[in-house]
Amino acid sequence: MVKIIMHGCNGHMGQVISGLVEKDPDAEIVAGIDVADQGKNSYPVYTNMEECQVEADALIDFSSAKATDALLAYCEKRHLPVVLCTTGLSEEQLAKVEETARNVAVLKSANMSLGINTLMKLLQDAAKVLATAGFDIEVVEKHHRLKLDAPSGTALALADTLALAVLPLRLKLLDVGRVPQHDAAQLHGWVGGIDPAPEPVAGQQRQKAGVVDVVMGRQHTVDLAGGHGS
Repeated sequence: MVKIIMHGCNGHMGQVISGLVEKDPDAEIVAGIDVADQGKNSYPVYTNMEECQVEADALIDFSSAKATDALLAYCEKRHLPVVLCTTGLSEEQLAKVEETARNVAVLKSANMSLGINTLMKLLQDAAKVLATAGFDIEVVEKHHRLKLDAPSGTALALADTLALAVLPLRLKLLDVGRVPQHDAAQLHGWVGGIDPAPEPVAGQQRQKAGVVDVVMGRQHTVDLAGGHGS
């Protein structure tokens, strides 16, 4: 039986994971940590992280970047492995993640979705072929207005995947921007040697021949756009 502490237990993903674990005979959430105990969980909820001294095999974190520093210190002090799913971390926090991982197991991912991780692999393979053929590559995401981090961790991870694919080819990369009126983050990888057109309105397609849309879910789209000769 794997014993889990759920950090951010009252949030959307905390509740999703709680529901999944309830159906798993080989796992149990033994405690939760959140800013308030809303009384909707079957396990004890601690509003002060240091007061949670329940024995566990791992901690799963779906919370806020504001809580990450204290969380990493807590897990390192207790030698408690952590699955870190919070995004929007600063460069300093990412460095702290690396430092913590030297002393305790840390699994960090910008997105735990099988679909998004498949998209990353498809993007890397496609970019290596299409970038050298003159295609422009653009990552566009759209979220609800309450999305805290934009560009999101997923969009930045897609951009990192793109960078790993095209930087060895010495192609141009990468402009990051946001279109507030549409609450959409845009990451442009203008890798084909064609100067970018003026900033597009989110959701509008650039008028080029040979556009290939790679869509995974309703929030993230990768456009690979080639000119008439591509």
